[in-house]
Amino acid sequence: MTEPSNISITDITASQWGLISTAQAARAGISRLKLSRLEKNNELVRVAHGVYRDAGAVASNNEAIKAVWISTNPSLFVDERLRNPDVIIGGTTATYIWDCGDVEPYPNQFYTKTRKQTQRSELVYFRRDYTSDDFSLVDGIPVARIEFAIADLIRREYDQSLIADVLRDARRWLQTDNAKTPFFDAGYLMSLLEPLAKKHGYGSGDDYYEMLLNQIGEGLNDYRKTMNDIMQKVFELYCGDLFTITQSYNDFIQIYIKDALADIVKSMQLAIPKSTLDALADAFKPVIESLALQESLAKNLSFDNERLQSVMQILPNNLPKAQAIQLGQPVDDIEQHKEIQDE
Repeated sequence: MTEPSNISITDITASQWGLISTAQAARAGISRLKLSRLEKNNELVRVAHGVYRDAGAVASNNEAIKAVWISTNPSLFVDERLRNPDVIIGGTTATYIWDCGDVEPYPNQFYTKTRKQTQRSELVYFRRDYTSDDFSLVDGIPVARIEFAIADLIRREYDQSLIADVLRDARRWLQTDNAKTPFFDAGYLMSLLEPLAKKHGYGSGDDYYEMLLNQIGEGLNDYRKTMNDIMQKVFELYCGDLFTITQSYNDFIQIYIKDALADIVKSMQLAIPKSTLDALADAFKPVIESLALQESLAKNLSFDNERLQSVMQILPNNLPKAQAIQLGQPVDDIEQHKEIQDE
């Protein structure tokens, strides 16, 4: 740990939301006595155990949480800790920062990779094996991703209604281009739920997640109309080409439709479990295997063999997928896009 020299309190607080700990000050050669005098003269404001704010600095968002986080390893400067965070904000404190649900954030909850204990009433530690993929920087502090926090609340058996509120807000508020975090990742949450599923009576993380969706009124039954719209869009876009192909390509067609559905769902941020997508793809199978329908479409569309070969060359890579398949986009626009790719 390199000791800084010739730096002032302002130099330290300028990059730490106006905050400084007594241990950080000591590294810079600033005594506790001087800090006490500055506090007495109203030049410093105590905001947490051993942490002060420069009275000339404006209090930042979530200042109390930031101050307590600094106090969890007070001798290191913020930029040093962010290189490999030893403590990240988790649990209900993380959901509070993400503005999801209505769960009390205090005492401050933190995750650590090693066992850590404290007698302080304003914070609590939980040992968790997290990686850089499990947290994000929010306003400069490491905060567990909302999916990670939700899975942890389930692990600690929080009230299901509170968890449902957090999930509902996460799915709605963290799925827009203006969100302060990447899109809510249902697949990531389902992978976190996988080891918890059997304990709670579910076969897989997908099943557990679908139960949570049902709790907040966004399960499969609630998506029925939306999924009908998606299937109608798939028919409009693909039937003309896909269903004129001979029976030998049935397996390929089914896989392609399943992939197309997954892309559409992803583009719409519906976060429907994989098991549901599999069921939808299977639902297409009787239609795909209907030779009468294939022959009827081929006859009505007057596809010749040359055109059929052209379609087969286009299918694997070039048909417009999620980026062009948005509900509400006129089919004519997408068909025009297909024609351009055909040329």
